[in-house]
Amino acid sequence: SSPALADGVVFIGSDDGKLSALDAATGTLKWSYDLGAGSESAPAIVGGVVFTAAKNGSVVALTTTGTPRWRFVAGNAIATSPAVSDGLVYIGSADHSMYALVA
Repeated sequence: SSPALADGVVFIGSDDGKLSALDAATGTLKWSYDLGAGSESAPAIVGGVVFTAAKNGSVVALTTTGTPRWRFVAGNAIATSPAVSDGLVYIGSADHSMYALVA
């Protein structure tokens, strides 16, 4: 995925099924989270929460320290990136649906 940056940490999803957090200055891995499938979704970071999605249809919200907050599973794969506005996470799925999830 395309990376996202917040507070000196780079967040990036990959084909190995993980969302990784890397120290922007050193490249050192801070933590990783198993998404269960590869990710083409660029993470969105709002209010200390990282939102991303995976090809298995899952959308996850994690704190910027890697603690899971919630997971939602859509009806099909997701290759789009989330958009966050007014407390909602918007994301499209290959099931031809647009989801609006409470952040």
